[in-house]
Amino acid sequence: YENTPLITSLDSTNYRQGTNDYLMFRPIAQVANGIDLKQFIGLVKQNYPALVEQTTVGKPLLTFPTKKFFLDVDTAAVWNSGIIPAERRGQLVKRMEWSLRGNILEKKNLIILDMIQANQWKRPIYFSTTVNTTDFMGLMPYFQLEGLAYRLLPCKNPQADPRQNGFVAREIMHENMMKKSRYRGLDNSSIFYDENGLRFPANSRDKLSILAESHLAAGDKARAKQVIDAAFRWMPDAAVPYDYYTPQFIGPLVEVGERAKANEIMDVMSARAAKSLAYYTTHDPQQLFDNEVRMNIIILQNLAIAAQQIGDQDRFQKFQMLFGQYYNPNGGM
Repeated sequence: YENTPLITSLDSTNYRQGTNDYLMFRPIAQVANGIDLKQFIGLVKQNYPALVEQTTVGKPLLTFPTKKFFLDVDTAAVWNSGIIPAERRGQLVKRMEWSLRGNILEKKNLIILDMIQANQWKRPIYFSTTVNTTDFMGLMPYFQLEGLAYRLLPCKNPQADPRQNGFVAREIMHENMMKKSRYRGLDNSSIFYDENGLRFPANSRDKLSILAESHLAAGDKARAKQVIDAAFRWMPDAAVPYDYYTPQFIGPLVEVGERAKANEIMDVMSARAAKSLAYYTTHDPQQLFDNEVRMNIIILQNLAIAAQQIGDQDRFQKFQMLFGQYYNPNGGM
């Protein structure tokens, strides 16, 4: 309660229960090419008549007139604040531009947009890597991955990791993932994790593989190997079974001289996937195994991609054959 409150411009009357629970997309030609986010929030605040749509039932609803937004940036002030890493100065933009997806703007998204325009980079704004990507609202090109969260910055990297649509802050991420994070109990095989619980260590595996790849891209094999070794030490297969992110380590393992480990992972995972899929095909499809089937097919696909990348044609052909055996492009098995 003693901390500084969130920096927003909307009043509680603009977002109290039953008010602006969602805004529908209703295009207005004059702003088809985009609208200033600050201006749009101001229009929402005053319930601007042109954005109000009458309904046959209940009270009128606010709308948003375009999916394209922009926000001007005081680059000198932002740079002087010290929040931009030195290597990203050339990526600092004078104007952020992005597009929303879908035809509904939920209240939570409206408040986040308000925070972004009102905050003016005074306090850091982060998006968790575990949230649905639709909640990123098209802002991914301005994300900086720092661990298990993305920081929003007025920097756009044209060569960003295509898996992330953002910039991997290698040094910050290494400090956060390798020194500040704690992976307690994930090496204990006596602890049971259900499918929901396993999603969190899977996310950590994904980010550790990205960090290892980032080190390799920078020519730092020593730290890449350190990250990879730690990932399998903190989350061994015996406690947290290999998941669909694990094949991402295959290429980096080979690059740091651990081909035997890469082969072991591919053989173990492919055998498990084949066994699981063979089981599901002998049981009633009404038993709702769709998710399990999909995950095992994805694993085979990812293994095939990894094997091809490291030049292992025998395993590539094997995984491709298994994938083709169970994959049905029309749905089902």
